[in-house]
Amino acid sequence: MDFSEKKYINKTAIKGHTIIDSILFAAYLLEVLKGSRTIGYFTVFALLTVVPVAAEWLIYARNPESNVIKHFIGMTYGVLYLFVIFTTTSLLPFTYAFPMFIVIILYMDPRFNILIGVFASCANVAYVVYYAITAGYAKAEIPDVEIRIAAIVLTTIFMIFTTVAVTKVNSMKLKQIQDKTEEARRLMENVLASSQEMITDIAEIT
Repeated sequence: MDFSEKKYINKTAIKGHTIIDSILFAAYLLEVLKGSRTIGYFTVFALLTVVPVAAEWLIYARNPESNVIKHFIGMTYGVLYLFVIFTTTSLLPFTYAFPMFIVIILYMDPRFNILIGVFASCANVAYVVYYAITAGYAKAEIPDVEIRIAAIVLTTIFMIFTTVAVTKVNSMKLKQIQDKTEEARRLMENVLASSQEMITDIAEIT
């Protein structure tokens, strides 16, 4: 059976998304059981985690090499991410972007990585501005805000940097393989030509 890189990456990315959303689903269900979250909030959260993953597996079943899967993962997780950071009571949910960054790197698409990274960065900046206007930050909270923005921006930069570097390395390896293949082809042609000359010479001598 022929190996399909796109099929393998799509399946791995969906698995990654499934793991992330499953853990978040379990964590927020625990919050409901503890009384920290309402049933209504959890219902919306559950829809934003379960439905996208189910849809991705359905798309994969119909077309494992579909280009839609990559964009669907980014779009649906982006909606979930916006919902979480704008309705959270904690500073830490901004870190939910990091595991998805790792999943997105699978596609080795610098433009797509830039899109996802810029979206996450803008979402966090928007939340910080929104919170500053509506509630305001205490002086002691300012360093936490700075760390939050710096962490997202730095992770975005290095995600893009890593993707570009790995893509370049793979391209160089592919070129080396092609050069060696061409060299082997030329060598084979020379061997065949020499063999033909030897056959001709032997025939003449005979």
